[in-house]
Amino acid sequence: MNKERLIYNLLIWGLMTVAYSGAVIFYYELSIIDLWQDIGVFSLMLLSINFSLWFAIRYMDVGVRHITEIIITHLVASSLVAAILSYGSRYMVVNVMGWLPENTGQLLALPKTFAGYFAYALLLLHFYSHKFREKLEKKEEEELQLKELLHETELNLLKFQLNPHFIFNSLNSISSLTITNPEKARDMVVKLSGFLRYSLGKDKADLIDLEEEIHNLRLFADIERIRFGDRLHIVEEFSDQCLKVKLPPMILQPLIENAIKFSTYDTLEEVKISLSCKPRGEGVLISIKNPYDPFEGSSKGKGIGLKNVRQRLRLVYGSESELITETQREFFIVRMYIPKGVAN
Repeated sequence: MNKERLIYNLLIWGLMTVAYSGAVIFYYELSIIDLWQDIGVFSLMLLSINFSLWFAIRYMDVGVRHITEIIITHLVASSLVAAILSYGSRYMVVNVMGWLPENTGQLLALPKTFAGYFAYALLLLHFYSHKFREKLEKKEEEELQLKELLHETELNLLKFQLNPHFIFNSLNSISSLTITNPEKARDMVVKLSGFLRYSLGKDKADLIDLEEEIHNLRLFADIERIRFGDRLHIVEEFSDQCLKVKLPPMILQPLIENAIKFSTYDTLEEVKISLSCKPRGEGVLISIKNPYDPFEGSSKGKGIGLKNVRQRLRLVYGSESELITETQREFFIVRMYIPKGVAN
């Protein structure tokens, strides 16, 4: 029995004892000795019944399904409790202890009967209110667990939504290089395996250092550079305090992938992509800038990568983070703001 139920049982016991005492004093003329003897026996019996009733009510509730069955069960139980208090205490004070005459004991049976029914009703009310609260708390806990599971599942799906075209293109390039340049093919296999190990090996709830994310981006860029040659350049610019900023793994990869796709696929010229991170206010601002042809860009994709990243930011940081895109002449710029609360 926990502390709450113990206090409630003691309150019921005290309330019924006081109520019964008041009724006896008001309606019946008894000597002080007879009065306290009778009240003492009644009080002890009520106390013992109170502490056992909770478990009895709980036992009777097991397997009970129909409302009629519930009502009949508790009516029988409450009548039994009232009878024990009424006739049991009368038998004790009249026949066992000889404190009261038989006629007085019979008169005192009525308030004891009412006290038994009322005590049972109060305990029953507390039991079902406690049971209802437990069910409500369990339901809230299950709903919270379900929300967390859905949240983690959504993050997991977003995280592992790698562009299959990148994998296919890489494998095709490896296949071609095995004939023309086996050394490059082996190098590309090593880098691809390292990239996939990183992307699939991170726990969905992890927050990693930007420095670790950059290392994976370099693997990704090296794989793409094997495909496109030396015309692909990624320029990095980071302040020291940014390298330890915490962010979800693979959050920058779709942005760099988009930058490479929109910059290199339709040109044979040298392409420079800028990746930078600088403090801004209480957080940090990560920027990615790449050459962009507005006439060709709209036909190359549906913005799934940006939606993916924006959704992951919202799930991890809430409304405090930002993902903003803009065009400046022939450049496309993505700016990602990471708030201080998670950054540090």
